[in-house]
Amino acid sequence: MLILGRQFEFVVASDASCDGIRLELVELVDDGRQTLADISYSDRDGTMTLQTFEGEVPVEAIEATIKEARHRFGER
Repeated sequence: MLILGRQFEFVVASDASCDGIRLELVELVDDGRQTLADISYSDRDGTMTLQTFEGEVPVEAIEATIKEARHRFGER
């Protein structure tokens, strides 16, 4: 997805630390890919948490990540 001239994509991965799954927000950059944030879903208690890793992330990208996580993981 293109936001403010930056290219992003989502990656789904297993998350052993919360006994669940996570959705990563990845930016495609000149030298590869950079994970900017992720939302983890815990199978133990049904919670979702957001973690960011890098400096400035467009609010629109965070909103899209939250929407995608709710779609994939459901409102549990």
